[in-house]
Amino acid sequence: MPDTLFIEPCNFEDFPVGGQLSFAKQMIRTFGSRLALVGISTDETPVGRWVKRAFDGTVCDFFSVDRWRASAHKPIVPRRIRAYYCIKQYRWQILSADIRSAFISSPEALLASYRWGWKSVCFLCSGIENPLHMSRYKWAKFLASPLESRLISVMQSVDLLLAAADETAIKKFAAKTGGRISKESIISFPTRADTDIFQPTDQTAVREKLGVPKEVPVFVNVGRLNWGKGWDLLIEAFHLLLRSRGDAHFYFVGDGEDRREIELKLQEHGLFEQVHITGYLDSRGVAAYLNAADVFVLGSHFEGWPTVMVEALATGKAVVSTSVSAAAELIENGENGYIVGHRDAGLFCEAMVRALSLDARSYSLEKSRPYALNRLAEDLGRLWAPLRMTKDSQCSLH
Repeated sequence: MPDTLFIEPCNFEDFPVGGQLSFAKQMIRTFGSRLALVGISTDETPVGRWVKRAFDGTVCDFFSVDRWRASAHKPIVPRRIRAYYCIKQYRWQILSADIRSAFISSPEALLASYRWGWKSVCFLCSGIENPLHMSRYKWAKFLASPLESRLISVMQSVDLLLAAADETAIKKFAAKTGGRISKESIISFPTRADTDIFQPTDQTAVREKLGVPKEVPVFVNVGRLNWGKGWDLLIEAFHLLLRSRGDAHFYFVGDGEDRREIELKLQEHGLFEQVHITGYLDSRGVAAYLNAADVFVLGSHFEGWPTVMVEALATGKAVVSTSVSAAAELIENGENGYIVGHRDAGLFCEAMVRALSLDARSYSLEKSRPYALNRLAEDLGRLWAPLRMTKDSQCSLH
């Protein structure tokens, strides 16, 4: 019987793309059938009842609260709102599994279920920033403060509060709560990289396989094509870089609702020949493009603990990033990359050029080592009893 309900509004396979989905898949790989999954479906999986489903070879109990269309387009009703009401709707059906420990990593799932009489709840903040401050819906900013106040109140009721953020971001968030949540009650819990997949491979061979030009500078960004990821800064910086390195290429690895806007921006700058959008790729596809790159770049306005940055480091790459949470923990300026403190395309361009000259491999690999996926079971089990590894649970994963 599963030990824990893992509630996350995703299909635990490929939608919606992002860091939370990546972590959900890592949890399944780590804990297997010890997790009973509550999420959404994008196929014909029944809604509203428990079923058995295989996820990347692991069979888990699965409960779908809704069926979503797997599309990168912005839905009329925000997915967070829809997930909140659907989770609440199926309270008793979900609890019929008779599992009273819950691991939750999305605010809407916590708000929907915190009164369900749990024996123990672990809440992982995927990012310490309020998601509504940078929502795709203009009206959402008016709900940002009420949501944050409510979420802070609910967060006080959980047994274990984790944050995929660095200590600076956690301290800032704790101060914002006005003493309702102390810094000491929030444990920094970085996201992980699956080093069985994200590891250095021969760059020449992988470029040939992918059709990436050889012996030219290649920059890669990975993530959802959403304005919060700062794609406008990256395009402007790369456009400037072409003045000195006209043979360079740039790859957006991912997809999202801003794809059309990005394509229009590329057309405006005449960059279609040297800036490419791959669309959604699985982990092995992402790892291939990271290995094809010379430099990984991140232009986000904010992040929690960016999984893609850890994955880039695990492939031995130099990183150029805005000053998001965790950047200072993972990047040593002049050793394995650069942190650009201002959203200035000229400064970002200069850092990209300098990063091409770095011999970052050994330093990046060393930085990524503490965040390898094979440490997740031990690290989480040490903090939260329901997922503590025992002899029986270890056997069930093999």
